[in-house]
Amino acid sequence: MTSVKNLEATEIINKAVARGQMALSEYDAKRFLLRFGIPISRETVAHSANSAAVEAKKIGFPVVLKACGANLFHKTELGGIALNLSALPKVHGKAGLINPLSSK
Repeated sequence: MTSVKNLEATEIINKAVARGQMALSEYDAKRFLLRFGIPISRETVAHSANSAAVEAKKIGFPVVLKACGANLFHKTELGGIALNLSALPKVHGKAGLINPLSSK
């Protein structure tokens, strides 16, 4: 008998394959691991500086911002990570710099 969690994990892989991805994004990889009971950090995907600020407020400070993309493997070298952001203006400013990297 196949569990719902296994079906959800399979769906994550199938969608990535259908998009022609060679690897999962960090976000999808963590969602995949969660289906098997492996703990992950609280996170969400934000597609703009405004949505990053809203999500940071929901999660609580300090937060980390990371660029996210299926072909984005070396975030640090590209300036795609911002650590220890403790206020909404900092999140908003850094997200404006990081979000464009996510489309690469």
